[in-house]
Amino acid sequence: MLSQEELEKIREEIRSAIEELNLARETRKEMEGYLKAIEEQLKAYKEKIEAGGETYTVRKGDSLWKISKKYYGTPFKWPLIYRANKDKIKDPNRIFPGQVLRIPPPSEEEIRPPLMHLK
Repeated sequence: MLSQEELEKIREEIRSAIEELNLARETRKEMEGYLKAIEEQLKAYKEKIEAGGETYTVRKGDSLWKISKKYYGTPFKWPLIYRANKDKIKDPNRIFPGQVLRIPPPSEEEIRPPLMHLK
C-alpha cells in the first residue's frame, strides 16, 4: 500500500504530465497555423512568378529603395527593380510619378532561405 506522501507525489507527476501534454497540443496547433500561412505565401509567390511579377505606378516621393522595401521587405533589393526596368529608367536615382514599373517576383532562392530552419 502506498503512503499518502507517495500518492501525492504521483498525483503531482500526473498533473505535470497533463500540463506538458496540453502545452504540446497548443504548440502543435500554432505550428500547423504557421505552416499553413507559409504554404499560402509560397502559393502566392508561385502565382506571381508564373504571372511574371506585378506592376507599380510611381508616386511622388517614391524611390527604388522605398519600392523595394514595400515589395520585398528590404530596400537592398532595389537593383532587381532597376534591372527589370532598364528600358524605362536611365538613372536609378531618378524615377518619376506616373512611370509604370515591372516588379519582378522573388526567385525561388530568395524564398527558400527563411524556411531552411523548418527542415
